[in-house]
Amino acid sequence: MNYDIGNFKGGFVEKKKNNAWKIILIIGLLLIAIAIGLYVGFRALAIDPKEVYERTINETYELISSYLDENGNTTFQLDYLEEPFIVNSEFNIYGDLEGFEHIEDYDFDVSLGLDVAREIMNVEMNLSTNNNHILNFLYSYMNNHMYLQSTDLYENIIDFGESDLSFEDLQTEELELPLDDIRVILREMKDIVIASLDERKFVVEDESIIINDEIVDCDRIAYILDEKNARRTHEFITNAILENEELMASLANLEGVDTNTLEYQLEQDLEMAEYQDSIFILYRNNNNIVASTLIEGEEEILHITYLDNELNMNLNNVEINGDAATINIYSNGEAYHLSIATESDIPYTIELDFSNTTLNVVYESDEASMTMDITNIDTSSRRISADMDLNVATSSYGVEETIGIRGVISLEKRSLTTLDTENAIYVDDIPESDMATIEQNLYRILDRLGLQDLYQTETTTE
Repeated sequence: MNYDIGNFKGGFVEKKKNNAWKIILIIGLLLIAIAIGLYVGFRALAIDPKEVYERTINETYELISSYLDENGNTTFQLDYLEEPFIVNSEFNIYGDLEGFEHIEDYDFDVSLGLDVAREIMNVEMNLSTNNNHILNFLYSYMNNHMYLQSTDLYENIIDFGESDLSFEDLQTEELELPLDDIRVILREMKDIVIASLDERKFVVEDESIIINDEIVDCDRIAYILDEKNARRTHEFITNAILENEELMASLANLEGVDTNTLEYQLEQDLEMAEYQDSIFILYRNNNNIVASTLIEGEEEILHITYLDNELNMNLNNVEINGDAATINIYSNGEAYHLSIATESDIPYTIELDFSNTTLNVVYESDEASMTMDITNIDTSSRRISADMDLNVATSSYGVEETIGIRGVISLEKRSLTTLDTENAIYVDDIPESDMATIEQNLYRILDRLGLQDLYQTETTTE
């Protein structure tokens, strides 16, 4: 059975697809977070199993809140609606693509600038080889028109007329995490989850488990979410959410809906939900929580271990774009590893390793592979930058080709270049003699790049 991570409710499965899964996901994440409380080295002094769960949830909440306080306000912050910014990359291209054998001889400097408040967008590129200039152009959207400035092609700014480009989506889309709402949701939901626990549904047994190739004797503290208890828990949590105005407001804001719509979604979710027997288990060794497991039916969906400062998390039968996948997360407190393996028609794996200053991503399938290394990540109040090396390899009909990009990438808060368009010439009004000059300049540039055949092909086609 495939398990859709978007519909996880810690014991009940939602068959109807709607936006309410985002809300119930918070509940699921809190239950998953029980095991992440392993990080705080929680000491379970109580024998009462409900108290073990309650203390673990509370300690987990403190851990997450502390993390949000420490990392929610990073050194680099960008209010993209009000602050103009530029993404820049200086790079070289390398590889063995047919027809581009000398591509690595060229130096690229490409920038994308956005000023959402003034509705300006710039795309600029500088191309050179061995410090010898080849081409510069600035493609700019402003005043609802598209403009091109390139003295290498034409002495005047060219006006391409009105454009369909719209900033409306950017101006209405909320890209930043609403941290205040997340704090409210975590605080209120942890109390609701604790209150939903039924003392009669705990089972405590002795069990030995293997963690990091080591046999560990544990107290197995299981919470039984059979169909009846799952339904009761779902109803309890839903009603508690509906009665909490502050929580409803924060959840609605996170969803991007009003509270009336949210109320309808929750009630529909409750009405159409189907349930399956599930068990959530905490493993305690020497008063430390060292592992947790979620079993749905007879299938282990989630398993987390934490011993000797090493965290391992495995999620099985997660659904990603309709394909079953397995997810593994590992951390030793300083570095992190994430791997995803799918079972689609074209299976692929993704491996991701990261720390405070590095990021490595590897993608592999039968048809292509990709590696990306981000190193020397540097952050200040106005700029974030890093070294980048991206390599893509493809195989088709026995022919293998590779292409790579190596350079520096940065994101910086600063003003955009604004063109003086008063004397810009409309593209249809360019004299024929000037068009001939533009074509000559274009051919000269393509010739320097060894792409003159491309120009000849285009002119022949026309």
